[in-house]
Amino acid sequence: MTTLVPRVSVCVPSYNHSRFLGQTLESILKQTYSDLEIIIVDDGSTDDSLEIARRYVSNHPSKIRLLTHPNHQNLGISATVNAAFAAVRGEYWMGIPSDDLLHSDKLARQVEFLDRHQEIGWVYSYANFIDNEGQPIEGLFGADITKESDPVETLIQGNQVPGMTALMRHSVSAMVGLHHPSLLYSDWHYWVRMAAASRVAFIAEPLVYYRLHETNTSIGVSAEINIARFIEVTETIRNDVNEGRIVIKDRTRALLELQMAYYSKCLDNETAALVELSSAFQIYPGLLSDRTYLKKWIRGRCDLSRGLFKKPTEPSELVRWLISALPASTSPSLLQSLEAEYLAQVAIESAHGDPRKTRLFAFKSVLTDPNQLTNKLLQRTVLKGLAGKKTMARLRQLKRKH
Repeated sequence: MTTLVPRVSVCVPSYNHSRFLGQTLESILKQTYSDLEIIIVDDGSTDDSLEIARRYVSNHPSKIRLLTHPNHQNLGISATVNAAFAAVRGEYWMGIPSDDLLHSDKLARQVEFLDRHQEIGWVYSYANFIDNEGQPIEGLFGADITKESDPVETLIQGNQVPGMTALMRHSVSAMVGLHHPSLLYSDWHYWVRMAAASRVAFIAEPLVYYRLHETNTSIGVSAEINIARFIEVTETIRNDVNEGRIVIKDRTRALLELQMAYYSKCLDNETAALVELSSAFQIYPGLLSDRTYLKKWIRGRCDLSRGLFKKPTEPSELVRWLISALPASTSPSLLQSLEAEYLAQVAIESAHGDPRKTRLFAFKSVLTDPNQLTNKLLQRTVLKGLAGKKTMARLRQLKRKH
């Protein structure tokens, strides 16, 4: 007798989510696309999760398989995802934690997309937020990295892929390999590798419900612990590049060093930060002539900075530090552009306490570099201040004169 192999494998790493697991499995079973299998891997749960999973297997023996680690061990999310992937039979596969839910047409939409676009290795989407009770929380999780000129560089600066929304070709994942067993944020590392190995696409609609609750991995974690985890991921990517497991261009290699310099600065390790910054410029000297790229990077770090530094640091201090650490060969135009960025950050930081200072430094920023008029955060900050519209009109006049 020939056993038909399902086209889609849905992997469910399960750990102590007995109150949610049944809902997760029901959301998979109720998909409008039915040519699928469900692979549950229990990670040594100590609640009723394993019993619930066994009950579902009993009720759906042709649809659901259940795996456990040897001796019912708790080995962590990476080992559990890897065990699930080893059991995948489908042409396409995805993973969903045992507390999240799928929209009913999630698989149908994505299978149809990948069938039509053979050049795409994987596709993902937004996710809705829900609470413990399944009630909606405002906002969307995720961002479209495909709009960026280099999705790998975008991902290196922060994980913007809601993993449970992705559907991947089994052949691409097999080429990329398994999740790194020692990384808590192994999904971030995995998406960088996937983006480096194949083209990715984005469906600009939410297709998954992402549940926020007290046991989410990244909720309630101190900034210092989070920075340590960011460093682990970035160092692992850097090692993969050095050993040939990830192939990227020199500018992207330099970006890894910029990120490490930023993290070292957050931890107040000035010596390491300066070494890593110097390494970035040595790997790709073109950073010093591409002021748009460097300015975009530092602006992104400023947006994330508050609360990440070991000691209180304003974003403007980060810009001033970068300016002071640039090589002596740095072009005057780049120095001027970054000086304008510094002035813009001072304006933004002054918004809540000193509107006059905000307007003054906004003027100085635009006078130093008229391109600051495209700084959307600066625009919003000025418009919120007193006489905002008049100020913006005056700034535009200054730009026309230049």
